[in-house]
Amino acid sequence: MIKELVYNAIKHSSSKKVFVSVLETNNLLNIKVKDHGIGFKVPNRLSELSQDNHLGLIAIQKRVNQLKGTLDIQSEPGAGTCVSITLPMSEDGKDEN
Repeated sequence: MIKELVYNAIKHSSSKKVFVSVLETNNLLNIKVKDHGIGFKVPNRLSELSQDNHLGLIAIQKRVNQLKGTLDIQSEPGAGTCVSITLPMSEDGKDEN
């Protein structure tokens, strides 16, 4: 998922920098990929992206759903993009996923 998000930022954002953070707190894995590029209008449903063959975010959403996590996309044209993924981890430190 991180690889796809970084690839998307490089390919689509026109940003000179891409920021990636991965943090584990309170049995949650928090992933954030942010750029200061051209941004885009986030559709109400990600499935709408398939109309233009933008399948990367749809595949990420499916994977996040499989892992019982959440996906949040913040973007506006001209304002960059920030994608946050939160995934649950097992309490004993052995992630079942």
